[in-house]
Amino acid sequence: MLAHPSGFVQCTACSALWQFAGEDAPAVGATPLDAPPLEKLVALVVKLASEEHITNLARAQAHGYGGFHIRSDAASFWRDVAKGIKCIEIWEADDEDAHRRRREMAAKGQSPRLPGGNLHDKTWIPEGPSDQGPSLDVIINAAPEKELMKFRHGMLIQVMARFCLDHGIGRERLTAMKAKHTWARDRIEFYEAVFGMKDPFSDEGEIGQVLRCPISLTQGQNIEKAARFLD
Repeated sequence: MLAHPSGFVQCTACSALWQFAGEDAPAVGATPLDAPPLEKLVALVVKLASEEHITNLARAQAHGYGGFHIRSDAASFWRDVAKGIKCIEIWEADDEDAHRRRREMAAKGQSPRLPGGNLHDKTWIPEGPSDQGPSLDVIINAAPEKELMKFRHGMLIQVMARFCLDHGIGRERLTAMKAKHTWARDRIEFYEAVFGMKDPFSDEGEIGQVLRCPISLTQGQNIEKAARFLD
């Protein structure tokens, strides 16, 4: 108990005020006065931001979308083109084991036209390196509605991958070209040859809309995460 000069005594635990009838405080018989409401006796709980939350806020302020490992549309595109080149090279290999690999991939619904599985009904049996299997029209028509944008995005990637291979540009050469100071000019030539425009990613038409659509689950999640901290 905490004694006040006015004669009141205050409980140090709950802050209730007490007044005694006599000059000397008796051991019993004290009467509480104006006890504060219960909600005032309970300390407010302040939820502290987690270390991860604070880190994400700092990343957003310092680097914007770049702080969340989000590649630009162009960087993601050329990374996927390299994967597309590898996919085509595997399908068109002509070594002793290539025929078996092609049949196994086709049995999983895969196709040289697009990466991924379940692209066709798995009845197609490839006859050789040049057998492309079901057409893109067949693949697109059989695609689920929610997957259409992803399939179209993959088509544009494979078109560029095929263009590169037809001009003698494999994965290693593409990587070397991207590291040169002439890459900004070279890729514009590729865009013009394949898409008919210098910057397809800024196109307001169908090509631009498809290329700007993220097809990677991780990429999409990172974009959503970054948006929350940049709002």
